[in-house]
Amino acid sequence: MRVAQVDLSLPADAIWSALTTSEEMATWMGEVTNLTTEDGGALRMGSKIRFTTRGKRVESRVIAFEPNRRLSLRAQQGSVQAVYTYELHGAGPVRVTHDIECRVRGLLGPLRPLIARMLRRTDGGQLDRLERHLVDR
Repeated sequence: MRVAQVDLSLPADAIWSALTTSEEMATWMGEVTNLTTEDGGALRMGSKIRFTTRGKRVESRVIAFEPNRRLSLRAQQGSVQAVYTYELHGAGPVRVTHDIECRVRGLLGPLRPLIARMLRRTDGGQLDRLERHLVDR
């Protein structure tokens, strides 16, 4: 589901850097602290990211990494799995889109629409924060 999109008059590599640098990610992701990659290195395909959000420790894995084009992160908490995809389109301005795919297994399955709305509400402001971060840096 499309959560947000924003058009930015910035080079794609500057936007990509903010999307994929641990220190910068924590500034636009929202209630995120202590964000690190498992190996302490740069984000890449297969990287495991650890962070704290809403008082819970979360692990996410990079499942798509196409520089200056597409980043997808998969997070799993119990029977709820969410895939966050950020895509860059065009060359000026660059349109950045944010999609969330939510899967729910087991007894929580019937609550999927509610969980998806909650994810949209809690994470839908990421691109607005990304834009502010890029303008302020």
